[in-house]
Amino acid sequence: MIDLHIKYPQIALSIYGNNTDEAENKRLTTLVAENHAASYINFCGFAQNLDQVYNSAQLEVLTSKNEGFAMALLEAQAHGCPAVSYDINYGPAEIIEDGISGKLVPMNDQVVLKQTIKALLTNPNLMTQYSACAYQSAKRFDFSHLKAKWFNFLKEEGLC
Repeated sequence: MIDLHIKYPQIALSIYGNNTDEAENKRLTTLVAENHAASYINFCGFAQNLDQVYNSAQLEVLTSKNEGFAMALLEAQAHGCPAVSYDINYGPAEIIEDGISGKLVPMNDQVVLKQTIKALLTNPNLMTQYSACAYQSAKRFDFSHLKAKWFNFLKEEGLC
């Protein structure tokens, strides 16, 4: 992020959620301070409603090592916010249609992650395409779609 901000000073990073690991929190805030990055890397904590955040964000970036079902990715896509995520087990590959509504990158590959973010932020046409597809991709998980899928499954199994 720091390297990208040097070349593209308009880039800012907002980190949402609570990390209960106090040592990690201290390490990260120290790292930000040492790199004079506090003006563009913000620790926002927990927020109940992220609608406004997603509506104004250019990109959702998920760098988790583990996820169940990554609701943050689905919420971002429901707001037309393209996503970049590490391709970890369970979740991101189920939500992001790689190369269509966002990008999956190899886990912990910070070089590819940075290259992917740079490529997206410097290609507004691709970002617009991913945004439009993100809306469509998120619809696969909306209530009416899932209700119909469950009904069809139950019907096929002779359970209703």
